[in-house]
Amino acid sequence: MTRKRTTSILILIITTLCVAVISCATLFVPVKDTVKVECNAPGVKIYLDGIYMGETPLNMEISRAPGHMIRVEAEGYSTKNIMLERSMNGWGVTGITSAVLGGLMLGVGLFDFEYLYYTGLPGLLLLTISGVDLFSDKIYDYPETVQILLQ
Repeated sequence: MTRKRTTSILILIITTLCVAVISCATLFVPVKDTVKVECNAPGVKIYLDGIYMGETPLNMEISRAPGHMIRVEAEGYSTKNIMLERSMNGWGVTGITSAVLGGLMLGVGLFDFEYLYYTGLPGLLLLTISGVDLFSDKIYDYPETVQILLQ
């Protein structure tokens, strides 16, 4: 078996595995997160983006889109506003790794045109598919529990 053929088979296997793994975030990660809101005071009213959701303790489903604001109101306490912060989950790390690998493969193909078919085109495919996940909201999670302390 020639070196070029061995290299192309190896790259095809790596690309196929990466595509299978990175596409999972877009296909299988839920569109919403469940966030539990807890508070030190009983019967606290919870609003999400200005919409009344219920009283604590409360489990609520929220979209993974950025910028959700929780407002907490309770009689005898001052109103509190909390901006929910998202953090990158494991799918984001996988997507970044695949994008870097795809970029390297594309670079090898463009640097040496002999390998363009073997590395450049699969690299471009890998880079494109990982970009879909990286620009989706599915690679970010909201915290499972938000604990609020009213004074």
